[in-house]
Amino acid sequence: MRLLRKALESLEEVSFGLYVISARRRLGQLLGGDEGRAMVDACDRQVRAKGFRSLEAFYRTWAPGFDARVAKSNTL
Repeated sequence: MRLLRKALESLEEVSFGLYVISARRRLGQLLGGDEGRAMVDACDRQVRAKGFRSLEAFYRTWAPGFDARVAKSNTL
């Protein structure tokens, strides 16, 4: 998670919006609990507001490499 946090900080510094949203959501999935769920929910709202319909397809494209089964289990 340390590397993901560092990547998120770097993306925020250069204003890579969709990458920032994607990295923040993946971090939320890894954190789990109330904090993680709040991050995931906020990111999902942002993505939907931008007009994307398939959240999982969006995140697989912008932040690949996370197994959906494991990520989902961490946010429950």
